Amino acid sequence: MKVFYAHGYHETPKEIGEAARQLLETLQARSDKTVRVRTGRSDHAANWKGDWDAWEHGVVHKKNLTTGKPMYDVFVTSGDRVGRATARILNMAIDAQKPVFWWSGEQGQGISKVAHIEEVDSEDWTSGWRAVCKKRKEPLGPQIPLKLSDGPTP
Repeated sequence: MKVFYAHGYHETPKEIGEAARQLLETLQARSDKTVRVRTGRSDHAANWKGDWDAWEHGVVHKKNLTTGKPMYDVFVTSGDRVGRATARILNMAIDAQKPVFWWSGEQGQGISKVAHIEEVDSEDWTSGWRAVCKKRKEPLGPQIPLKLSDGPTP
């Protein structure tokens, strides 16, 4: 499973590396497949050709030239807010029906499916959007207690 980790622009290389390691361990513990995590900064350094739209599109839609398989199977972000490029990548992934998740940033903890990306402040290109997660359905009304017997009554 190939994972694109969309992190904050402001994070240092050390912070990104540590978060990517923790994300890898978290996902590997939950999967029976081999997991590979590539950071947004790493992908950008390898594939940026001077055009944001082309790079963002490539992150979501690019395929391996040899195998024809998508470069990334899963998209993960963390933090309270995301920037413009991350928002566009995650929206494209959601539109392409690819799995998009929000991760709490803690090893072994908090992974939720992202429903959509919400614009908070389009003028803030580094943190003007938020990943909105799907919530688990709550039971409809109170649950009815069942009377269970230990056996037949005399």
